[in-house]
Amino acid sequence: MLRISEGVVSKKINVELKAWVPSLKGLASSLINLGGRRIGSFRQIDTYFAAPKGRLKIREMDHGGSQLVYYLRKNSRGPKVSNVYLTFLSEPDIVKSILSMILGVKSVVKKRRQIFRIKGVQVHLDHVDGLGSFIEFEKVVKAEDSEISEARKQLERLLSALGIPRENLQTSSYGELVSRDKVANPYLL
Repeated sequence: MLRISEGVVSKKINVELKAWVPSLKGLASSLINLGGRRIGSFRQIDTYFAAPKGRLKIREMDHGGSQLVYYLRKNSRGPKVSNVYLTFLSEPDIVKSILSMILGVKSVVKKRRQIFRIKGVQVHLDHVDGLGSFIEFEKVVKAEDSEISEARKQLERLLSALGIPRENLQTSSYGELVSRDKVANPYLL
């Protein structure tokens, strides 16, 4: 019998922001100087499927554990709201095989990720194979407009404190960037 998950699907609302950076060098120190705490480093492989609506992926992590992640988010520059649904997978290869047959694979993203926490924000320093280096900020919020608005401002302040230009902000997911035929300069997206 296939056991897909532990039977729990969690839902969260994130406000998130992603920017291309020419190098990750020095960003970890800057985050710690701003009061951040290092959580760890991971290798992740995200397999994105051709879902008819939203984004659907399986995330496999080198320290064990895999998740099925479905999320809805508009592509826009700057802080954006994502509705995220996820569950842990006990047999990711079987689920990946089934979803590949039904939906087809859109892209595969391989990355090295360092995770930090700073003032309730999770910060990812990512090196994505074939794309380069990025920084991501995620803040979990309730659906209240005032909390979403404050989270957007907080992410913008962090971006500014780290000296990252607004022109570097990205609109798309890594899965979409990778599927754009090996873009030479993700800074332009």
